[in-house]
Amino acid sequence: MKLEVGELITLNSTNRDYVVVKDVVLDGTNYYYLMSAKKPVDVKIVELKVEDGKEVIETVTDKSLLDEILKLSTKKED
Repeated sequence: MKLEVGELITLNSTNRDYVVVKDVVLDGTNYYYLMSAKKPVDVKIVELKVEDGKEVIETVTDKSLLDEILKLSTKKED
């Protein structure tokens, strides 16, 4: 499964609705920027994984990985 920009999803971990605002591919893995649909605004970078045959959305917490994703997503295209 792939999340689509503009898609509205509910995270079970927070029980909040989020909108997919951007996707970034790094080393063959898709990462997604999510923004909460209601205030207070919350932004997360997540990865869609398959664990035990089920799709799981996992928040990226590794600082060096977050830095790489942020650099890639802010890089200007030629």
